[in-house]
Order: sequence, then C-alpha cells, then structure tokens
Amino acid sequence: MRTVTSATDRNRQAGFTLVELLAVLAIMALAAAAFSFNGARSTETAAFRAFLVNTASVLGDARATAMKTGAETPVTINAANRSISSGSKTIAVPATTVMTATAAATGAQSIAEIRFFADGTSTGGLLAFDHQGRTFTISVNWLTGHVALKET
Repeated sequence: MRTVTSATDRNRQAGFTLVELLAVLAIMALAAAAFSFNGARSTETAAFRAFLVNTASVLGDARATAMKTGAETPVTINAANRSISSGSKTIAVPATTVMTATAAATGAQSIAEIRFFADGTSTGGLLAFDHQGRTFTISVNWLTGHVALKET
C-alpha cells in the first residue's frame, strides 16, 4: 500500500513556523546583548591594565634615564590634573579610578614626585589605584629604585 500526499501538505510540513523563527531571533538578540555588555566591561578592564603597565614603564624609564644621563629624573604625580608624567611622557589616570600617592611632596599642594638618581636609587613612593573594587599598587623601592606592580 502506498500513501500519497498532496503538494500543499508537503509545503505545510517543511520549514519553520513564524513563531519558531521569532523565538530563535529573540534568543540571538539576548545573546548579542549579553556579549556586548561583557565586552564593554572587559574593554574597560583591559584599558585600565594597560594604564598600570604604562605607569610602571614610565617609572622604570625614568630610572634608566637617570642612570644613563647621570642626572636626577623626576616623575610627577599630579592629583589635580589626574596625570603622571616624566619628561615628555604623560599618562592620564582613568576617570573611573581612584588614585592615592605616597611620595615626596613638592611646593604645590596636589603634586608629588618620585625622583630617580644616577646610582639607581630613588626617593621611593607608592601609587595605589582603586578600580572596580580592586586595588593595585605600584611601589618604588627607595634603595634600589626597583618598580613593582601588584594587586593588593
């Protein structure tokens, strides 16, 4: 015995219904929204980590410059401008970050300096950065001038 179906019956059975297609599109939209939200946060975190590495690099470069040239090389921490600078290099502290600096004071109220000397030593200092509930520190050893970055 053989069963025969008409062409209209076959067309009704093949493919997806409109409701099924809408459900798939809704799931894809939710997944895309979740990914973009997490992507934005991870981009901000990556930018903050790059800021930390750049700051540690500026401090290390200042030490190397002092040893190479034989002259004192300062790194200026300006709380009012939210910047860290040495020579022609200036790094802006991200707006979402709270910065605390413990270093030698200068004449200006909101400015501190870490100075590196020709023998590799420094005045020492500690920079702390609070970002999204986490604290990171960059410390400069006064005796060796060594720059260390860590999460506390």
